[in-house]
Amino acid sequence: MDAIQLKFREKNSIIRATLQSRSNEQSVWHNRCQGIFYSLQVDGTDLSNEMFTFSNFRTLDRFWRMVAKIISGSKVTLGGDKALQIPLPPIPWKKWLLWGVLVAGVVLLAAMTWKLAMQMNRTISD
Repeated sequence: MDAIQLKFREKNSIIRATLQSRSNEQSVWHNRCQGIFYSLQVDGTDLSNEMFTFSNFRTLDRFWRMVAKIISGSKVTLGGDKALQIPLPPIPWKKWLLWGVLVAGVVLLAAMTWKLAMQMNRTISD
């Protein structure tokens, strides 16, 4: 991940937040981005902050969380530890199925060749 853009459910929303990540469940959290995120509507025009980019690094961390500071000053973790995880890639079952069919076909051809060779040897010896 090298950039983030927050989408709010409601217009006229604003939060001060810190985006954090870590590579595994035991690692410490690293601040990746912090700032003010907003989505406002003024005179029918939608305004929102630009995408935050991480120009100085690119990370493959799997665990992400956002810590937001509410106007009252208290801290809230949005979504928890698992809400912003990068999902595991799907199992390429079509690829495995294709390889299985290919290997089964090769085994079948080998068995047919062996059986034909045995029949030819019996015919020659008779």
